[in-house]
Amino acid sequence: AMVVGGPPLPVFMNRFGGTYTGGFDNSAENRSSVVGQGTATVGGYGGSEAQWQEVMACVTEQFARFNVFVTDIEPTTGDYVESVVGGHPSQVGLPNGVGGVAPIDNFQCNIISRAVVYTFTDNIGNNPQNVCEVVAHEVAHAFSLDHEFLCEDPMSYLNGCGEKSFRDIDAQCGEFSARACNCNRPTHNSVQLLFEKLGPSDGTEPPPPPQDDGPPVVNITFPADGDTLPQNSQ
Repeated sequence: AMVVGGPPLPVFMNRFGGTYTGGFDNSAENRSSVVGQGTATVGGYGGSEAQWQEVMACVTEQFARFNVFVTDIEPTTGDYVESVVGGHPSQVGLPNGVGGVAPIDNFQCNIISRAVVYTFTDNIGNNPQNVCEVVAHEVAHAFSLDHEFLCEDPMSYLNGCGEKSFRDIDAQCGEFSARACNCNRPTHNSVQLLFEKLGPSDGTEPPPPPQDDGPPVVNITFPADGDTLPQNSQ
């Protein structure tokens, strides 16, 4: 669980896909509850570099008020939510029509701080605004946000109302009609829930990782060149 007021929680935007093993979510170990069991290899983002930069700017803007840090460089330590952008739902065993999927804690409504969430751009296309809105939707599920019956909010399945952003409005929950919200919430206000779960942005970003372009240097210290070892020894 995250502590409100601590350092920003990274949201790692993974544009290259990868292989994920089923199990309890652990972004650092590429373990994903969405996969269920076995392994699944998910493809990368097929759009242009310019489109990707638009996606990054848009997702950053979606979460700008809250204590998260959107990056496309994978963190090397600590908790982070991994947002896989690319691939097709069939690669994780889901029906062809699925645009994105994420784990959610519908019971305690805690943050899943090492969640792996997916936006399947082989299905929904590479339009940056559309990709951004689906990413915001799936990432926010990891922060316990429900589906909202309010077209202008990215948590909504409704469309046709222009660009979506998190709205400071007490709305109903639901997909194509209103229903009760998860966790016994009487209404659903995306902005207030994100403030509650994450806290406000304090305006600082963690320093970027150092640019490490040098090839690794490897030395074999044992066994020595020419040594003979017994069969099957370690």
